[in-house]
Parts: sequence; C-alpha cells; structure tokens
Amino acid sequence: MRRASTSASGADPLICRSPAFERVLQEARRAARSDLTVLLTGETGSGKGRIAREIHDHSARREQAIVIWSACEVSESLAYSQLFGHKKGAFTGADRDSVGIIESANGGTLVIDDVDKLSPPLQGQLLRFLDQRSVRPAGSNALQGVNLRLIVTTSRVLSELVEQGRFLPDLMWRLSGLRIHVPPLRERREDIAALIIHFAAHFAESLRVPAPRFSKGALAALFDQPWRGNVRELAAAVENLVFRASARGEIQARDVIRESGPVVEAPAGNGERRRASPGPRDPRLAPETVARAMARTKGNGARAAALLGVPIRTLRRWLARYGLSNGHAVAAGSNGNGNGAAKAMGNGHG
Repeated sequence: MRRASTSASGADPLICRSPAFERVLQEARRAARSDLTVLLTGETGSGKGRIAREIHDHSARREQAIVIWSACEVSESLAYSQLFGHKKGAFTGADRDSVGIIESANGGTLVIDDVDKLSPPLQGQLLRFLDQRSVRPAGSNALQGVNLRLIVTTSRVLSELVEQGRFLPDLMWRLSGLRIHVPPLRERREDIAALIIHFAAHFAESLRVPAPRFSKGALAALFDQPWRGNVRELAAAVENLVFRASARGEIQARDVIRESGPVVEAPAGNGERRRASPGPRDPRLAPETVARAMARTKGNGARAAALLGVPIRTLRRWLARYGLSNGHAVAAGSNGNGNGAAKAMGNGHG
C-alpha cells in the first residue's frame, strides 16, 4: 500500500491502495525501461493519461518533453498537418512552415489519446511512421527522422474495430506489443477513499476554504456510486461537494445523494420506460444506499431516513419498491462497502 506522487497540477493524483492498480504501476515502470510502443487500454476517465506520464517520468526520456495529442479533438482534414506538419503554401491558409506534433516530441514521448478515432488514411500514415521513424510534412518531399517513444490509449477493443473494418490490423499488431490495461474505479475501490481525501484537499485549497469532513454516511454514499466516469467523475463530484459544503465544513449523505443521485427508470409517456437522471434535489436512492442506511441504524426507519435526508414516507416507499423488509435491508446493507469506506478514511474523517 502506498501513495505515489501527484502531477504538477495537483489535481491529477497517482494514488495506489489497491492490488489491481499496484499491478498497473509495476507494469508501467517495467515498460519505462524500454523504448517500445505501449498501448494503454481502459474506460474513459480511468487514468490512462496519468499512467502514460508515469511511464515517461520513469524512462530515460524523462528530461525531454512529453507531448499529448488527442485524435478526437481535430478534424480529419487538419489531422495530417497537426501530426506531421506542413510547409508554407502546402494548402490554402498555410502561410508559414509548421512543425507537426510528432516532430515536436523528438527526443521525448508522444502520447496519442483515443488512437481508435484516427481515420483509416491516418492509421496508414501512423503505421508508416512506426516502420520508418520519419515524417514527411505536407507540401514537402523530404523525410525528417524522429526519435521518440510512442504511447497510445484507447477505450475501445481494437480487435473488434478490426473485425468491423474500422481499424487496420497491421497497425493493431504494431501497437499491441506492450499492452497495459487500466482497471475501472469500481474494480479498485480501495483507492476511492484516498482519492476523496486528495480531491477534497485540492479543491478546498483552490476555493480557499478548509477541507471539509465527510460523514460515514457520505462516504458510504460515495462508495455506492458506479463511477462510470471513473476517477474523472469522482473528481467532479468531490469538487461540487466541496463547493457546496464550504459554509458548513461537513458533507453528509444527503449532500452526496442530491448532487450525484443514481440513474433510475422513469415513465417515458408512451407506456415504455426510459433511463433518467434525478435532479440535484431528487431524493430517489439506489437500493444499495437504502440497504446500507438501514443496516447502520439497525433497521430504525426514522433514523435511516434522517441519515439519508429524506422523509420517512419516501424511505418506506423505496423499501417497498425494492422488496426490502427491515430485516432484509439490514442483512443486505451489512454486506456492502460502507463500513470499509469509513475505516479507510480514518477517524479524522468519520
């Protein structure tokens, strides 16, 4: 168990308390010993970019630049020029020579985010670069040699894209020599408490307020979230909670539920059901949250409702909807992550 250093911004931590993320760090630091291309896979917001920087920071190129380029942030017509550069007059509007992203990373590390978003022609150009290690700017016949370390990231399964004809198989094989999968936050829940502490302190400093305390109920509610946006979503949630709790200095379960309530089913008006996110003051609760609140209060509905910040009639309605009697709710809640969440944060945040 350890906590690694944070990035220069302070808002992008590399925190490792879970065995799953510990394995990722070990693989990243082994990969850093070589100059081989690395493919980082994982869901959006899971920390692939942070792992890319970890590889660079532990490599022989750490004194040189790390250049990060997102394949989904530029139009296809401009992507070649951005990657490979262009000469003056190469196209309308090219009034001066421009060095491309690849050449600007010479000597250091180039990270291409969302490599699956590259168009097929650009995939072919990237494959050619990997073969030749040189670039030809638009409007030029001369090749320029480039020496860099390439790291690419994707949230997609490249083999599936190959089967769909959307990704070049040769490029997939060239990128897949060193593969590191960054697990989603739900598979490394041991890291959540430390991430909450870090983000709360960072955003409190930015807002120039004391770091707030988190009640046990608030921690349990945070642990209950599926975090489909992973670390990025958790950071946004904590930032909003710190902003709204700055006057009180403590965050309760009701604050978490109101600001980041679960996605629930609601009538669509045509006899079907649709997915809908509750508003910022909607008291609807996830079944795990209800069960955990009942477990903490040993089945006392009034106390559980107070803990969750909802009327007792609302709690009863949701107990009935989920088919949870008091006894069932207590049993279900006792098997969750809530107590572990509180313990992980330590006594100072209880």
